[in-house]
Amino acid sequence: MAGPALPQELWDIIIDILATSRDDSDLEACSLVCRSLVAPAQSHLFYPISINHSERMGRFARLTSSSPHLLAYVRKLYMWCEEETVTHAARIPWTGLHCLQLAELSSTPPDSVLDAIKMLVSMPSLRVLEFYDCPPTEHIRSIFPCCNAGLQTFGFHFGGYDPPNPPLQFAVAVSETSVPRPKIRALVLEHSSSAVHLLDDPECPLDFSALEHVQCIASSNPGLAGFDISDPRNNHESALQWPCLESWLDLNVFPSLVHITVDGVGPTVEAILARLSLANGIVGMRLVLDDYLMGDIHVRDLQAVVLRRLPALRRMEVDASRIMMVSGLDETLHNVQGGLPWLYEKGILVVSFDLE
Repeated sequence: MAGPALPQELWDIIIDILATSRDDSDLEACSLVCRSLVAPAQSHLFYPISINHSERMGRFARLTSSSPHLLAYVRKLYMWCEEETVTHAARIPWTGLHCLQLAELSSTPPDSVLDAIKMLVSMPSLRVLEFYDCPPTEHIRSIFPCCNAGLQTFGFHFGGYDPPNPPLQFAVAVSETSVPRPKIRALVLEHSSSAVHLLDDPECPLDFSALEHVQCIASSNPGLAGFDISDPRNNHESALQWPCLESWLDLNVFPSLVHITVDGVGPTVEAILARLSLANGIVGMRLVLDDYLMGDIHVRDLQAVVLRRLPALRRMEVDASRIMMVSGLDETLHNVQGGLPWLYEKGILVVSFDLE
């Protein structure tokens, strides 16, 4: 005799939990069990789509042509900028695409690729636009005016290491135009100091006056000032050649800034914070520790600088997931909490282990 059936709400929770796994086989199995599980499972399976060649785009287009309801589940699209792939993507009637990640855009893309990208970034549903491994050329700048006014997050990943000279000041003033400009709330710069000159322009149609979160990942130095790195494997000569963020990015130009994210083996965090006005309104800081930091973590000056330069700080998050994979959970937690005792005692230190 069959037992009582679970209510749909519990099945939805179970599927949400299964979706946190990196293995999609369980979700795929759920989508084949019964009709009531198809939609919840498919909503997770098709939430992120990664397309790195035209053949895969063709298969996806054929699938959504026969099952158009799947397009409503696609919220995040990572796509290589091959001509056939991008032009095909521009013809798909996306209904809820939230995040578009464009990779491997040529420094001299054909007009058909640029036209297709301009159509994609103009979608009303789009809120996040990011470029991966794309040289910061004027072709990318030409895409900006086509972004829909609802865009909120903009990012460059691995866009190059050439620092601006002289240091740049972001144009945060709104230009005199009747065309609504996207008010960017979050800016991501990962290994992309070369890309800043595209944004630091009075004519840039992206408005940074309301920017709330800056994420700077640079890995420009072999170690964060204040951390004692005893492992000789951390002395990467190539890292010394990469420019420091504090030499070209002044966070004071963002009057609405309330949150910053920096990496623990990249720019000297103390130098970045030292340039901040004491009147800043930053309430949250996230420090990402890289796996180059082996063994014990000893912090000498960081917490003093944080407490002195960020008077409004209410949360200090340390992402130690990469360290945990080397040192283990207990040792990593002990090292971080022991290295930042003042922040820990104030109750504002949070250690996270986000492995995504």
